[in-house]
Amino acid sequence: MPLKANRSKAIKELDVTYPQMTEEQEKAAAEQATAKAQADQAAAAAKAKSDALAAAQKAATDAQANLAKLQASN
Repeated sequence: MPLKANRSKAIKELDVTYPQMTEEQEKAAAEQATAKAQADQAAAAAKAKSDALAAAQKAATDAQANLAKLQASN
């Protein structure tokens, strides 16, 4: 989910919980929502990198196993 959408969703959730915030509270909530959205986005990126690394490691392991089979058959 894009950062702006995450931020908007978090602000709406806060708005339901605290419907009558002061302008200063709204600004702090927006900053908090932005920080949470950025953290969520960073976590998603880290998971994608982790998944890609795991896939690459599996491919390397499979290639080594196939090479060993080929060498054993010759």
